[in-house]
Amino acid sequence: MKKLNLYFALKRAGFRGALICLLVVLLNSCSFGWYQFAFTDDTVEDRVKTYDALDSSDIPQVSGTGTYSFLVVSDLHFGSGRNDVDHDDFFAKFTELVHSGETEKIPRFVINLGDTSDDGSAEYFEQYNEWCERVKSIALAQTGDSSFKVYALIGNHDLYHDGQKNFIKLVYPNKYACYFDFAWDNSTEGFGFYFLDSANGTLSNTQYELVSEKMKSDSRPKIVLTHYPVYAGGHPFMLMHNTLERAKILSLFADNSVKAIFAGHAHQHFYYDYGSFFEYVIQSYRSSHVCLLVTVNEDAASVTEQLIEF
Repeated sequence: MKKLNLYFALKRAGFRGALICLLVVLLNSCSFGWYQFAFTDDTVEDRVKTYDALDSSDIPQVSGTGTYSFLVVSDLHFGSGRNDVDHDDFFAKFTELVHSGETEKIPRFVINLGDTSDDGSAEYFEQYNEWCERVKSIALAQTGDSSFKVYALIGNHDLYHDGQKNFIKLVYPNKYACYFDFAWDNSTEGFGFYFLDSANGTLSNTQYELVSEKMKSDSRPKIVLTHYPVYAGGHPFMLMHNTLERAKILSLFADNSVKAIFAGHAHQHFYYDYGSFFEYVIQSYRSSHVCLLVTVNEDAASVTEQLIEF
């Protein structure tokens, strides 16, 4: 009897040990951070009730011929004590890019794909705003563009401690989900830029229907920006969770001239080619020290990308 009791005691301990290991892995991932315990009941259904176009003053104000570039960053995690990054290295690389002799490769705006604050605290969003001001000052010095924009999406870490309230108040363009239409060359129809709120790992039925309605009324080629990847090469933890929703989203994109999806969240690089469009998941700015230079050719309705290390 004692041997039997010892067997079951060891078996139970083994299960608990395995469970603890699993929790450690999950809680240290981007999907299930320690601050997840501080989540509120706020969901994307609560946040996204409309899908609005940005005002004309919020759209890039520069113009040229045919081809232009913009920069994508993700997972800056201001306030994180892990994988610290020297922002001066990024500013030096950004300065190099805006001084490029190739006009088509000069970044004309920046898009941040989310997880800006590590824990949703206002002070870390304020630190990000200081980072944005430095970026804009570098662009102004070289290009003379006083209206240079740095757009941001909300990520799952930005929700911690009711952080969505700080995000919507402090982080430009002060929207959870929105879009704008932009033509670098006025002789073309340009591209549509679709910013999605996927911070809970889903778009929600409401947001999906709003985006679907807009896309179906828009003949332009499109670029989609999201924190959570739609597919991420099939990674089990780093994609949108609902398989039916993923299928609907990808079908919508395939039918409505989407050319590229850019996503973050995974802190790893994934790429998937769907034929008529592709999904590019960019590594973390903080831990991998990378950004992505995206080049749009309006005449060819094409999108290409180049990874930039700093």
